[in-house]
Amino acid sequence: EPSVTTFTLHFTALSYTNPHRNQYRVTLDGFDDDWRDLGTTPEVTYTSVPPGHYTFRVLGANEDGVWGAEEAQISVHVIPSFYETDWFRALVVLLGLGMVTGLTYVVARSRYRVQLAAVRAAQEMERERGRISRDMHDEVGASLTEIAILSDRAVRESSEGPPGHAGRIGEKARLALDSIRGIIWATDPTNDEGRRVSAFLREYAADVLEAHEGRVVLEFPAPETVPRTTAAVRRTLLLVLKEALANVLQHAGATQIVVRLAVVQDQLALSVEDDGGGFDVRSDRAVGHGLSNMAHRAQESGGEFSVDSTPGQGTRVSIRVPANGEQGPRPLTSP
Repeated sequence: EPSVTTFTLHFTALSYTNPHRNQYRVTLDGFDDDWRDLGTTPEVTYTSVPPGHYTFRVLGANEDGVWGAEEAQISVHVIPSFYETDWFRALVVLLGLGMVTGLTYVVARSRYRVQLAAVRAAQEMERERGRISRDMHDEVGASLTEIAILSDRAVRESSEGPPGHAGRIGEKARLALDSIRGIIWATDPTNDEGRRVSAFLREYAADVLEAHEGRVVLEFPAPETVPRTTAAVRRTLLLVLKEALANVLQHAGATQIVVRLAVVQDQLALSVEDDGGGFDVRSDRAVGHGLSNMAHRAQESGGEFSVDSTPGQGTRVSIRVPANGEQGPRPLTSP
């Protein structure tokens, strides 16, 4: 609370017949609500008077109770403490504003540094991803290609008849090279753009199903409608597509295969559907189709995986994942 002041005022009436019987009435404008009768006491004490300007007024009466026509007045000025002055309040306000401004600046500066560090880390990660993909392409990919070429030459130059080990080496090298290319595609930051995702998956499905004697339907969205993706999401989509197509070609005996990629809000939905023999997803045979692996891949990318199959009525494998991979792992829904 503001500081308060205590003071005493003395006064006397100009009647000297019986001065000890004179009466007094006082008021302090701005502090008292009304006049105060003091009787014959010629003084008054005020306590807890806050700083400010006041007017003290006093009336006197003689021993017969006749009050004087005029009142005496005096101005009273209670000086405030330094911390109650306007300049001190203004200084406090300015200091408060300065502290708030400084704190805001420090917080904003700290956030800026954190954001800048995050951007630089992301840029560094992209550069590292690009370097890894180039190294894998230039070194590992080139070495596997050379192994495949040398094994083919060995098969042609061999006089032992069937290809034997050299042929199998070439086949394994080509399979490894195919896997390396998929990893390179998923890792390379230049493939974050959605149009590259759609184009690569469509081209991969077309290449794998090129030799299929039945009907092949590839339904892919317009490249410009596909959102940017992360490397983990691209790898998940590619591996699920690879596993699903391998199952169809090896086990389904289908006359029609449909591969679809759709954009659902900020998610990518991939499905592979066939009209083949189908199977019971609850049976031990389902394990041989790699469904558990596909389900775990979807979970790790924060997506959902499902498989619908009935013996004699075909199979539909589908996965839906957030394009940016930010939703976090989901519980497995199937199988």
